[in-house]
Amino acid sequence: MVTAGDYLADHLHEAPAILMFCADPSRMAITDAKLDRISMVGGGSVYPPVQNLMLACVAEGIGCTLTTLHCLREDDVKAALDIPAEWGTVAMVPLGYPVNKGHGPITRRPVAEMAFRDTFGTAW
Repeated sequence: MVTAGDYLADHLHEAPAILMFCADPSRMAITDAKLDRISMVGGGSVYPPVQNLMLACVAEGIGCTLTTLHCLREDDVKAALDIPAEWGTVAMVPLGYPVNKGHGPITRRPVAEMAFRDTFGTAW
């Protein structure tokens, strides 16, 4: 995963198109804003349309990936794209045609390790 992320960062400038998804925090219902932690919900409503866009790309044979690496340089990104100061960037999706056969094998932890029954940590 780290190797793929490094490759993306090194070759991002080669992407034929890059979509930047933005949001105005003043128009968002951040329901966990008053909890004593970083918001996990704020901006969440942006991700279903990002996923829909990505599914449409895959259906058309276009490669894509969701990344938030741009946030490390958000001020530069906002300046380059003339994004208003009060808006934030929430997702970047580079688009292109896959090299070779596209992404490699996907490995995921088994559902038994990720899904719980009734209470957190109780095996399904």
